[in-house]
Amino acid sequence: MIDTTVTEDLEQLAAALLPEQPLYLLFESEGFQFSDSWGLAGRSLDISAQEGLSARGRWVGRRPAIYIADQRIATDAAEALSNEPQHAIDRSIRDVTRSVLIHEIGHVAEVGVETLPITPELRANAAAIAGYSAAEDNTELPPWRGHSLTWLRATLHARFRAAQIGVATDLGDVVGQDYGYGPLCHYWREALPEMKALVGVPLMELATIRPAA
Repeated sequence: MIDTTVTEDLEQLAAALLPEQPLYLLFESEGFQFSDSWGLAGRSLDISAQEGLSARGRWVGRRPAIYIADQRIATDAAEALSNEPQHAIDRSIRDVTRSVLIHEIGHVAEVGVETLPITPELRANAAAIAGYSAAEDNTELPPWRGHSLTWLRATLHARFRAAQIGVATDLGDVVGQDYGYGPLCHYWREALPEMKALVGVPLMELATIRPAA
């Protein structure tokens, strides 16, 4: 069952943070299924979702896509808070889904928009990316693989802007896990002047601006 309260909340937050860049938001509760993580974003995720989007009358051409595993998040929250009242579970679901969305918006702002025509090769590559397992145990890879400082910068800006419109999130929940950066509060504190100064710059343009020294 689709919890429209959650999905509509995330649609509104995405539109507020990226008013200049329409997105496809893909929810597990709508029948979409990608990877085994709570969220996923990719330059070619729209290609993998094209058939499902077309079936729902939502396909309007290429644009960034973000997958949110809202059902899995709800299940995990209910299990973790099994002794808590329902309103506490609902609040946790809201807070986590918002944090996941901000995390993935950071990826969208980091990598930009792909507008290449869809080819068989591009579709095959998109399928491989969509099937990526976030739970893969590959100790040969650095912990920050897929989560560069460019991503972290964009994500911090997105979180700051969400707070400006009354959407408070936990910094640790937004970042998601330890990517080897060290204390996140240090990055937040150091980035705060820039986040305030560039609050009017579209997130999709942030990567074109050299970070302050």
